[in-house]
Amino acid sequence: MDEVIPTMNVASILYYPFNENIRHVNNLKKSLAQILPQFYPSAGRYSKENQLVDCSDQGAEFVEAQVDCKLVDIIGLEELNDFLPVEVGAADEVTDPIMSIQINKFKCGGIAIATSISHRISDGASLNTFLSAWAKASRGDQTEPIIPNFDSPLYFPGQNLGTPDYGITRSRNTTLVTKRILFDSKAIGTLRDRVSHLYENSHRPASRVLLVTSFLTEALLRSDRAKLGKPRGCLVIQLV
Repeated sequence: MDEVIPTMNVASILYYPFNENIRHVNNLKKSLAQILPQFYPSAGRYSKENQLVDCSDQGAEFVEAQVDCKLVDIIGLEELNDFLPVEVGAADEVTDPIMSIQINKFKCGGIAIATSISHRISDGASLNTFLSAWAKASRGDQTEPIIPNFDSPLYFPGQNLGTPDYGITRSRNTTLVTKRILFDSKAIGTLRDRVSHLYENSHRPASRVLLVTSFLTEALLRSDRAKLGKPRGCLVIQLV
């Protein structure tokens, strides 16, 4: 378990169009029950007092939701939060499930499978491992199963570091500011030209991710310096 990561949920939403040959919900329930024993911490509860996961088979949460619209009608980012079984924010109470799943069924027959899991025991990569195992079981794939390994405490024993306060709330009522910025091929080309002299002797040019990340970081630092009238140390985190 990660003692310094925020006690929040990692979320994923997978969208599927209508398929009359697939019995979605019953198959998903059956296959989920089939693989949960291999991912047993997902059926436990987090104890913030003891900083451990109580694996007493409390169970994962499974919710079915009927959505009164078609899948293609969902375009707003705020609407996507309603597909999640729990809030993305703080998840540190003993009653909070480690894993929650919500099956959203649309008028058109399409579905959206939303999975939320505590960031204390899972990241994006391990969530993908779980989803891969679940998908494999749902297909009835009889090849070698995906069996996770939970022996990391043997190599990285807990240090009882305490729970850092990241200011994460349990509600989405907190005001957050988001902005989407699109960089087309022309903009990427302009950024590449600006730093081309730095890569004259390199066999590998700057990637698009590096170019955009560097540009945004520079802009944020300039803005912060202009606001304060002097530079200061800053931490910029890129979520993936």
